[in-house]
Amino acid sequence: MAKIYFKSPYFRIKNNMRNEFRYNILATIACIVWASAFPAAKVGFEYLPPIFLSGIRFTLAGLILAPFLIKRKVDWRDFKRQGGYILFFAFFQTFLQYYFFYTGLIRIPAEVGAVLVGLGPIFVAILAHIFIGGRDRMSLRKIIAIVLGFSGVAYLSFSKGLEIENAGADFYIGVLCVVTSCLIGCVTNIIVVKRKKHLDHVALNTFSCFLGGLMLTAISLFLEPQEIANIKPLPMDFYFAMIWLAGIPALGFSIWYYLLSRPQIIVSEINIIKFLIPVFGVILSWIIVEGENPNFTTVIGVVIISVAIIIIQLPERKKIK
Repeated sequence: MAKIYFKSPYFRIKNNMRNEFRYNILATIACIVWASAFPAAKVGFEYLPPIFLSGIRFTLAGLILAPFLIKRKVDWRDFKRQGGYILFFAFFQTFLQYYFFYTGLIRIPAEVGAVLVGLGPIFVAILAHIFIGGRDRMSLRKIIAIVLGFSGVAYLSFSKGLEIENAGADFYIGVLCVVTSCLIGCVTNIIVVKRKKHLDHVALNTFSCFLGGLMLTAISLFLEPQEIANIKPLPMDFYFAMIWLAGIPALGFSIWYYLLSRPQIIVSEINIIKFLIPVFGVILSWIIVEGENPNFTTVIGVVIISVAIIIIQLPERKKIK
């Protein structure tokens, strides 16, 4: 006798809540992984010039991901047809974004760089409202969370600029470069969402890291020839930092592109979780980077950003007709 199953709305709601919780956990893991790049990069800067370090990092990340493509059912014919898009994505997502990121990070403290990346959710929310619409349109809850998050980021950035002795044009050039990098990264989020049905997210990340890493390495030979020629024998702590730096894009972007490929994901809301990057980045910088310590200003900024995260996680009130 055939069994009869009843599809209850309760179970659909329960499954949706379970999926949402899982997606939030994955997004938080990606943010922790990305946040760890700030102190790890500062360790790497002690031994290699920034653009060269970035190039080696992403080339290695692509090589780390390559074996995972063997077991994935990737439509390689479609991949070949979209070769131009993949090259464009590698140039935009890896080369251009991280050229500005590392050019800026060398000029500012790691904790300031971590805080500036908190501007990402604001850029994504605005771009998603314009280019995606639907569930990604602005709401009062999103606007409040964005304003609070931006306030925390702005408060931390300017207060840190005032705290740093002789924080002249070089400091603010670094801030501008990191903000530009952040904006480029947000544009690529929108691109991935708009084309999520076309390419496997792990394959896209693999080629983006590898090709973008080669581009960064190549340009560093022209921009940093003297620094590269003067590289000294590297100690063990550099290799630990480099392995971790290479693993960050391999893991972080693979998780993030997976999330963006899910139909249930609202890109503007999942990106607001990126406000956690400044929180974790600042804390990890305090722990790892010598000379960076907690103070009242930073704690207040982190608290403001945390409140923004809590607000975006509150359920929307539905109007009763």
